[in-house]
Amino acid sequence: MKTRSAGGESAGRRVFVVVAQGASLAVALAWIAAFTLFDPPTWLPWVPDRMLDTVEVTILERIANIVLFAPLGAVLGAWWPRRWPLVWIGTAVSVMVELAQLGMTDRTSDVGDVVMNTLGTALGFAATVWVHGRAKRHSRVHPRRSLE
Repeated sequence: MKTRSAGGESAGRRVFVVVAQGASLAVALAWIAAFTLFDPPTWLPWVPDRMLDTVEVTILERIANIVLFAPLGAVLGAWWPRRWPLVWIGTAVSVMVELAQLGMTDRTSDVGDVVMNTLGTALGFAATVWVHGRAKRHSRVHPRRSLE
């Protein structure tokens, strides 16, 4: 006999959700750590040197910061869509990364990075919540037909 919570959810499902939340959050944080605290992987396709003459390096760095933290925001938005204050987790992680980079000789620390990383977290969160909301509305407008 399965044990059900007050909301009708089985204990096994609750455990699965908690494990999935933790795992997806760990992957998002590992993604950030891999690109901010360690040497970049050799397989990563970098912008060719000839493009650096035409594209402002600072703009590329800002875009990279946004893209780097968007998955963290997406994970937070997917698992906790009504909790916008969780976007501040992106700020906290960014501050920790920047503080860690202060002691590294091959990295630089910048307040602008914290702002762009927080923006990336917020955009990832917003995009996921938006997609989730559209899917919910779509399912109400087009309910599944019973096969019975």
